[in-house]
Amino acid sequence: MEDIEKELRKIGFIRGLLLGAILLLIGIISYYLIINNAGPWWFPLISSFFFNLILPVGLAITFVVNLRKSIGGFWSFKQAVTGIFMMFLAAYIVQAIGRDVVFAKIIEPDMVQKTEAAMIRSITTAAKPLSYTPAQTAAKIADTKKQFEENQKPTVTGVIQGVIVSIIFLFVFAIIFSAVFKRELAQTT
Repeated sequence: MEDIEKELRKIGFIRGLLLGAILLLIGIISYYLIINNAGPWWFPLISSFFFNLILPVGLAITFVVNLRKSIGGFWSFKQAVTGIFMMFLAAYIVQAIGRDVVFAKIIEPDMVQKTEAAMIRSITTAAKPLSYTPAQTAAKIADTKKQFEENQKPTVTGVIQGVIVSIIFLFVFAIIFSAVFKRELAQTT
């Protein structure tokens, strides 16, 4: 039993590195699609929903099923939580380092400003089809700018809290995925 959990941690971590790299690539593609959007006003919303929710959940499901198959197709709830949490944790580490350190600091240091500009452009473009008044448009733009300003000044405490909350969410998601994808061998007595 302990050998399977040890193996699951190892395989889960390795697969998590791959999952994290794929999700990082998807995030970068999503970023460039959103900031270079010359299409309809709703494109950033739809693409963000697809790239940040639908595609990652689909990939996570695929990786969880694959992880279960790698140990023979059966695992207990505890084993599932162990493997899935390790996979999600490794993916989170790759994404955090890849996006927040390498991409945002080295490759695209103006990422926040470009994202803010794209969001404001989207709000401005959406104002007419959504029948916003000039005051409503100005209020939405001001709110967006305020949110970006608040997020640009992270404190050490805020960063640590963010990491802790993220890890807790990863564990909760691992429990949910484990409950859904648990598949135990039938016990015969």
